[in-house]
Amino acid sequence: MNTTHAVLAGLMLGSLSVFPALAAEPGWQISDVSGSITFYTARTDLIEQGHYDRWEKAFKEKYPAVTDVEVIGLTDYPGQIQPRMQSKDFGDVVLILDSIPRDQYGYFFEPLNDLGLKGEIYFEDFWSLNGKDYGYTQGVSTEGLVYHKPTLKKAGISVPLKTLDQWYDAAAKLKQSGSVPLAINMGAGWTMQQWDKLAGLIAGDYGHFNDMLKIQAPYAKGEPNRKAIDVVKTFFDNGWTEPDYVSNNWEESKGKVASGEYAMWFLGNWSIPQIGGYNDNWREEIGFMPIPVDNSGQPVVLFGHDWAYGVSAFSNNKTTAKAWVRFLLAEIDFADAGGFIPTLKKQHSSMPQLAEIMSYHPTVIEVKAVSSQFTEVANRARLDIFTGTYIRDLLAAKDFEGEINQINRRWATALRRVMH
Repeated sequence: MNTTHAVLAGLMLGSLSVFPALAAEPGWQISDVSGSITFYTARTDLIEQGHYDRWEKAFKEKYPAVTDVEVIGLTDYPGQIQPRMQSKDFGDVVLILDSIPRDQYGYFFEPLNDLGLKGEIYFEDFWSLNGKDYGYTQGVSTEGLVYHKPTLKKAGISVPLKTLDQWYDAAAKLKQSGSVPLAINMGAGWTMQQWDKLAGLIAGDYGHFNDMLKIQAPYAKGEPNRKAIDVVKTFFDNGWTEPDYVSNNWEESKGKVASGEYAMWFLGNWSIPQIGGYNDNWREEIGFMPIPVDNSGQPVVLFGHDWAYGVSAFSNNKTTAKAWVRFLLAEIDFADAGGFIPTLKKQHSSMPQLAEIMSYHPTVIEVKAVSSQFTEVANRARLDIFTGTYIRDLLAAKDFEGEINQINRRWATALRRVMH
């Protein structure tokens, strides 16, 4: 796939009110879809806003024999769903955790090849094994700096910020003007995964994470992972982040970015409509630019998937669960409500911020799948890469360099056990 062309296609402004026809039909009839299912999601905001109630109603209109779709929102999704995965009691449809090795997909999940979406969606092979698709991403994102335009303008800051030095200078000005320069939501934990993603941008290739299997000390000075953590540590050490780094203030932080009390955060475009829930003028006042990764001045953005829908292999109602997944991906306005570039290639986004970030002509780096070996090494090394709590612990450590050395030692030990 030509990634740049794929992104630009996904950023064409338009409406999602008309859903394009798909080339293939699913492997079931309407009469086959019945009964009740349970769906676990991290998108508590969409539950609170009533979107899932609306979508459940539409789903039941299409499939009259469906009695109930129980949507359960988890505020700490990885931490709350992991125990359920271990007990096999995780409902019918879930979002697949990054910590699950690829070679275990067939144990936990049902293949989705009969959804009739082959060739229609982005990242369709990302959760595949031996020709079977076990997951499809709920949405596609670009990752960058989301910022409050009036706050940066008031501080005399021009955009885009092209270099790390410009970003650090801007942070100092924002702090002096009375704003929190960068919200990192350290207490939430999961938001810290962004700094793992930054390592992929710094490396210039998301295949970097599989290349870590060739590196004995991936957090040594000069390595992409260390450079990424040094960036967020610079903000943390200079007091350019929120003063409360213990509490989970994720919901509160949305309103503070919306008002400009927090000037920026590094997240995907999915976060922008959530800010919009606190600012009616979010389409005009909230901006989106590439995150600086070095002092070269060349902008880069990450084009990646979100969590994937998976159907439990232990479900008692797999057909209805699959119908629900297809419905969410191809027949409703989930992407617009959730702030995503649609998973379905024929759909287009209506968010002006996506057009803005691409107007800076960045290099587009596409997320790549990590190997089972990488996941096993990371798990054995007790590094929740792409979950982020280890980065939170690093920033809070009294002996940062000592903790870095411990991480490198654990990685090297895990590498020897898995790869030899």
